[in-house]
Amino acid sequence: MDGTFTMTGGTISDNTANRTGGGVYVTGSNSKFTLENGIISGNTATNGGGVYFDGGNTFEMSGGTISGNTATNGGGIYFYG
Repeated sequence: MDGTFTMTGGTISDNTANRTGGGVYVTGSNSKFTLENGIISGNTATNGGGVYFDGGNTFEMSGGTISGNTATNGGGIYFYG
């Protein structure tokens, strides 16, 4: 499913995913995630502990923090495709 998510504050933390996208998982062919403010931290996954992007999507970051996330591939952000 395509969609748009803009994070303007708050916290996404201490989540665990078995495979991908511990904090935020962006999929679809035309989805957009914008981080303007807020914190993404303490999340865990195999790919994309903080944020996972599946091909053909847009990521914009003009503020906020992505830190302290854990993954085998892409602790903070993982781009696939």
